[in-house]
Amino acid sequence: GYDGGDSVDIRRTPGQWRCNSRDRDSDSDSDSGKKGRPKGRDMWGTSTSASMSMNRGGVPPHTAAKYKKLLTDFSHHPLMNKLELPPDLTKVERSLTDRNGEQYAGEKAIQLLERMMSLTEEGHKDLSPNSQVYCSVISALGKSRVRGAADTAEQLLYDMELMFDNGNDEMQPNTIVFNSCIDAWAKSSFVFKADKANGLLTRMEEAVSDGNIFYTPDIITYNTVISAGANSFGNANIKGKAFKIALDAYKKVQLSQDVQPTTFTYTLLFKAIRKLIDSQHPKESMAKKILENCLRDGLLNSHILSQLNLIFDNPDKLLTVFKSFGYDGGDS
Repeated sequence: GYDGGDSVDIRRTPGQWRCNSRDRDSDSDSDSGKKGRPKGRDMWGTSTSASMSMNRGGVPPHTAAKYKKLLTDFSHHPLMNKLELPPDLTKVERSLTDRNGEQYAGEKAIQLLERMMSLTEEGHKDLSPNSQVYCSVISALGKSRVRGAADTAEQLLYDMELMFDNGNDEMQPNTIVFNSCIDAWAKSSFVFKADKANGLLTRMEEAVSDGNIFYTPDIITYNTVISAGANSFGNANIKGKAFKIALDAYKKVQLSQDVQPTTFTYTLLFKAIRKLIDSQHPKESMAKKILENCLRDGLLNSHILSQLNLIFDNPDKLLTVFKSFGYDGGDS
């Protein structure tokens, strides 16, 4: 018995990459479940864009730190003056704490990546960006929450895959890169974000079936797909499909021999139940089923209890549910 403890859209135009001022409102324009990759690539497997920028490039402080390091790494390079991006580390440093300065780090990171690619094409192979650089940029795009950033992040993932297929071993995509792309969709304002996240998960699973262990989903992958579902919005059909995606991801965790749920898994799933199931009785019934698994896994905590309190009509009803699992109602 539970003792009651509390421990418990990008549009590509000639010579330009930019994030749209609005997300695409049709899932027919960009299907993350497809294996096809965008056209318009040069001999290096990169986009043919001459510039890459975002309308607003705000990134959180810890992401700005990544770009402080990136700029530091190249600040003493003999070709740095050709980048036309002065390594003004003072501004990047300030962006770690100043919300208004976050845009600088994001935009400069995107611009630096594009210039690194351009210089690589000119023959400066020592400036060629690797998978770590791409992963950092993808992560920054996701955390920026800028409209169109998720689409841009996925385009960069496609670029990585194409370059790797063309023989660039430095561009091997992996679970971390895919997780960053899924997170970008989860944090986006795109109405079909759960479909996008699930499409990337499906690609990972198909790749693993073909023997590619670098794409193996982990608990972060599944949690992020659940998060995409839990944060979905729209009409009843959209929310219903988003909940199914979240629940299917949870079921895969339950059936997996290699992945174990975390408190975050259950917090997100209860949030999905609360936000995506409209009728009270089905909502409480589903929550009770999931709670039984949560207690069995020993993962109940205060965050999960907060979600449960929001799901059930009143505390007495929730207490009755706990009692049905053996909780005696004591102060402990």
